[in-house]
Amino acid sequence: GLVQDGIELLSGPEVENWAGARENYSFTEVDGKTLLTIDIDVNDEFRSYFETTWPKALKILKTICEK
Repeated sequence: GLVQDGIELLSGPEVENWAGARENYSFTEVDGKTLLTIDIDVNDEFRSYFETTWPKALKILKTICEK
């Protein structure tokens, strides 16, 4: 499913396009620092979405984690 305009959608064409998609986030300690590794399995149509969105989201995550 997905959330659109604050409403959870569990079926329909928007949801079907994401069916089977997977995001896996792993945190590993390397030399006293945390390494975040992201592995995705999504429809190629959505790959550009992640490539655009992740840098913004990860910048926010970094700021939160370093406070």
